[in-house]
Amino acid sequence: MAGEHLSNQKKYRIEELVLNGKQERADRIVNSDVYSPIFQNQFYHPEAEPDLEGVNDDLSDILNDLFILEGEFVVLAESYKSLLEESILKIDTSKREAIAAREKIMDMNMICNEDNGFFQVRTLTNDDFIEKDVINNDNVITAWPNGFTTVDCKIIDIVGNGIEGNHYVFTNDEFIADKNFTGNRAAVTDDNITTIYEYQKINADQNEPYVFTDLSFDGTEAYCTITLEANEPITSIKILSPDNELVLREVQVSVDNDEYLTIMDEALKLNKRENIYLKSKYIYESGIIAFPLSTYIKISLSSDGYTGEKIAFLHEHLE
Repeated sequence: MAGEHLSNQKKYRIEELVLNGKQERADRIVNSDVYSPIFQNQFYHPEAEPDLEGVNDDLSDILNDLFILEGEFVVLAESYKSLLEESILKIDTSKREAIAAREKIMDMNMICNEDNGFFQVRTLTNDDFIEKDVINNDNVITAWPNGFTTVDCKIIDIVGNGIEGNHYVFTNDEFIADKNFTGNRAAVTDDNITTIYEYQKINADQNEPYVFTDLSFDGTEAYCTITLEANEPITSIKILSPDNELVLREVQVSVDNDEYLTIMDEALKLNKRENIYLKSKYIYESGIIAFPLSTYIKISLSSDGYTGEKIAFLHEHLE
């Protein structure tokens, strides 16, 4: 505690003075307020003979005061740190409780009038299961896998109605692609959060006076199908995207890249967690798609929105 450190440091100084036969200075510290500094202002006449011992004692008092301040700052910093950690913990706990309460209400609304025992619904947590039997990720409970391994995949093909990369995005008088091109297919499977793959479609009105090769006038959203080949058969993939409007349209799998089996053809937005009450075959925000053991996977994606990025293109006028 802060006061305890201060009191102990003064006690050490008092004992030191008593041992050196300086009882008067020690008594002054004893009789002073506990929170007042040990050092007291001293006045020396410029023509007086210097009292070297007194000056040394004053410097020792100042040094002890500095030790006290250092200790007080350390104790206060630890207290402040503990307060912040406790506050963060309480905020996180309140957040989890609020989410759980919200989901419970949605559950009740969903089953009300269909199950007379709806009032018995309660939130399940790890405490309701044998330890290590389940994974509780933000109130989404799933079973632990018996084992898993990460398998490398490569892109076989990407086809769609748009273009790969950010060729036309223009900011601060320069093309973004010159510094950070987002059309590199290796970024799809490199498991690196610093690299991005982007597939885009540029739409314009029929009256647009400036046109270029990749400009489209049909008004449809961008879509593409990505074909992956795994180094060995796999049973799931994880799709990571910051885009809340990314739509998964279809997933097909194959063992020979010849005959494909459709295992998902119902459009869903991967990151729209509120849709959990509409479609139960996918854990929203997880990005995980499960399927039978397969070597080839086709993933069809589309957008459901647009961005307002500034674009530009170079026009060569030939005479």
